[in-house]
Amino acid sequence: MSPEATRFAQACLALRNEGLLRKAAFRAENLPVDLLPNVAILDWAPPENLRVRLAGTALCTSYGRDITGLDVLDLPSGLPPEHNRDALMQALRTPDLTAHLVSFQHGGMTVAYERLAHPLVDTEGTARWLAVWVKLRPGLTRTVFMGLVGED
Repeated sequence: MSPEATRFAQACLALRNEGLLRKAAFRAENLPVDLLPNVAILDWAPPENLRVRLAGTALCTSYGRDITGLDVLDLPSGLPPEHNRDALMQALRTPDLTAHLVSFQHGGMTVAYERLAHPLVDTEGTARWLAVWVKLRPGLTRTVFMGLVGED
């Protein structure tokens, strides 16, 4: 993980109470300010829909538009849309932080990004949101990426 990803993970862990990260605690003032442009909050709409509730400026810039309100199936991720949604739904059901490194070809170039996700729970402890940190990894080649995930 990059140093920024590690800091996001540490911030999430520091905000947990009794093993859960409550949405009320996940506030901008509780996070390192330099991480905020890469943070999004996803709303869970049963049974399997996730919408972008809030998106940092770096994420919107990466997509070339405001992504607030969009379904995750509408966001290009380098993965088949259903696979991306399924990975995020699994993160919502996991009571801890999940991390993914994703690499794909686009326009003859290798694009790679890191994604960390942590479920946010309501006052009753039910996960209804997902806090996500996403950052492109410039210069990361597919060979280096595959070595990082142990598939060289």
